[in-house]
Amino acid sequence: MKLRVAVLYSGGKDSNLTVWRMLKGGFEVSLLVVFKPRRTDSWMFHWPLLEFTSLQAEAMGIPMEVVEVSGVREREVEEAAEALASLKEKYGFEGLACGAIQSNYQKLRVEKLCRRLNLAFYAPLWSQPPERLLEEVLELKFDVVFTVVAALGLNEKWLGRRLDREALEELKALSRKYAINLALEGGEAETFVREACFYKRRVELEGLRKVWKGDWGYLTAEGAKLTSKIYSP
Repeated sequence: MKLRVAVLYSGGKDSNLTVWRMLKGGFEVSLLVVFKPRRTDSWMFHWPLLEFTSLQAEAMGIPMEVVEVSGVREREVEEAAEALASLKEKYGFEGLACGAIQSNYQKLRVEKLCRRLNLAFYAPLWSQPPERLLEEVLELKFDVVFTVVAALGLNEKWLGRRLDREALEELKALSRKYAINLALEGGEAETFVREACFYKRRVELEGLRKVWKGDWGYLTAEGAKLTSKIYSP
């Protein structure tokens, strides 16, 4: 029998790669958990385009639950613990996976939640070279779009841009010049996955609009729909 796990899900590249790694590793991903912060400066959780994660879940064929949290540092972790306890009872998962790569802040708090709730903890991307992870995302034909940029060198043109080989080379150059975290885990940028090798369908974002705040910005969408896939597995 496969061990049942829930995955902390944001719709971005890291949480999608985490789902893929868990499925590939023989786990049953029984639930995607989306924590929706009421603030954009949450220390733990992703916020852009979360309203379309339900379509990503549908494209994967995996149940999803959205839980609203305050977004206030530490309080949101306690709120997450209470929600996960209820969801564990409802779905019967035995483990929890997150997409942490280098953030001890995130990893330590999720580990603590798991100990408290008697869940096995998984971080399949932890401490792996960011460049190799981005290469894997491209090799797996993830269609990744930038939804937030907030770092030196990442200007308005990156909003709505697709992560491809050219973009990766530019990111590597910017990382060398400005010491940007190539994993983009420190809030330098956030992403949304429109399609992946394990999706059955594609999430097409509609009515995209860039909102630029002078030195950072984000992407909005008027809507989204499921369509046929573009990229071959």
